[in-house]
Amino acid sequence: MGQAVLFLIGCLALYIIYSSIAMLFTHHGLKEHLMPVSYVAILVIIYVTVIVGFGLMFTIAGLLGINVLEGGTGFEQDSLWIVLTETIYFSASTLFSLGYGDILPVGFGRVIAITEAMIGYILPIAFVLTSVIQHNTSSD
Repeated sequence: MGQAVLFLIGCLALYIIYSSIAMLFTHHGLKEHLMPVSYVAILVIIYVTVIVGFGLMFTIAGLLGINVLEGGTGFEQDSLWIVLTETIYFSASTLFSLGYGDILPVGFGRVIAITEAMIGYILPIAFVLTSVIQHNTSSD
């Protein structure tokens, strides 16, 4: 019984999240102010590209013997798959400024992480400014 209730609550939470995101694209009263789906797709592509790119930078540095991350187990296990998943996970948590603390940058990895974090702060600003400028030029 308890698992069924948790499942229903999870489904309700997913529905609420989906509904609030869908309002960006389908609100009937604000048809001219809606965000095109292409904007979101471009933003997702940019985020994924940055995450994978920085993840590969951490991976390559580690495989070259440069100590850039501490706390992961991939480099010790000699498993490329584990290394990639850990570095991409670290890259995503850095870009989104989550910083769980389970994997830490060390040495030159700190410079790479700071650069990625700055990009993570700049991307939303650039996206909003571009959207506003695009909306203003299309309204004129």
